Amino acid sequence: MSTNAKDCLFGHNVPVHYYTQQCIDVFGPQITAQTIQKAVDTTNSYYGGRQPNVTNVVFPNGSLDPWHALSVLQDLNNSTKAVVISGTAHCTDMEYSDRETQSLKDAHNLITNELQEFLK
Repeated sequence: MSTNAKDCLFGHNVPVHYYTQQCIDVFGPQITAQTIQKAVDTTNSYYGGRQPNVTNVVFPNGSLDPWHALSVLQDLNNSTKAVVISGTAHCTDMEYSDRETQSLKDAHNLITNELQEFLK
C-alpha cells in the first residue's frame, strides 16, 4: 500500500521501507526487499499479473479507488470483462441505491449480463 514514487499520495508519508521493515520485524531478518520482490514476481508469474489466463470474470473498478491502477482495466477476452466506474471508490459496484450514477448503472448491467451468460 505504498510506493517510493515522488508525487504519490502515500510515497512520502509511508515509504516502502516502512512495510519492508515491518515484515523483517515480524518474520525475521531472512525477509529483505529482494525476497519480497521475488515473492511478488513469483505470484505475478503464477497468476498472470495484469494478464491472467481466466474466463468468466468481471473486473469492476472505481475510478477513485487507488487500487484500480493494479487491476485489470481492459477486457481480456470475450468472457473476461473490465469496467471502470466513473467517480466511484472501492467496492462501490457492490452497492445499490436510488442515487446510482449512470456509470454505476451501466456497470451493474454489465455485471448482471455477464453473470447470466456465465450461468448458461
